[in-house]
Amino acid sequence: MQMNDSHLMLLEFFPCSTDIFKDVAIADGLSIVLKDMNKTQSGFKYVYSKNGNKIEIDADCPGDTLFSLNPRDVEITKKT
Repeated sequence: MQMNDSHLMLLEFFPCSTDIFKDVAIADGLSIVLKDMNKTQSGFKYVYSKNGNKIEIDADCPGDTLFSLNPRDVEITKKT
């Protein structure tokens, strides 16, 4: 699983693939992954990019916990 890889440095997610490829619609969006094989700290930078707007957070590896793709939805997912 990419998000739990200790070498993961950056994960940028584009829910609308047409933000990158104008004439290509990929239903699940598009991700760009950057790894550093010498990385020693835990976690990674997560970037949610939609329509040219970016939200950047420092994320922990989720393990078996669900990871909210849109950082704005984190509070919603914590409600019971």
